[in-house]
Amino acid sequence: MGRIRPSFVKIRAIKLVNEYPGEFTPDFDANKILVDKYTDGANKRMRNWIAGYVTRYVQRRTDWGKCQFMSIGAETQLALKV
Repeated sequence: MGRIRPSFVKIRAIKLVNEYPGEFTPDFDANKILVDKYTDGANKRMRNWIAGYVTRYVQRRTDWGKCQFMSIGAETQLALKV
């Protein structure tokens, strides 16, 4: 089990992802640089918390899109197999 992140980290991370769509990637190191660039001088620990949540958030959004396509329904999946 992972650690639960505080809500202020989640709020800032989601706000950054929504303000700068397409900027963030599933790569943590790239997100660290972007969070440092777009925030107002948060300390190193805060930057890493936000960048870590952004990374997981972006990964889940891309994975969710793939899963949504896979679970469109049994009749469609049968049609795809034919």
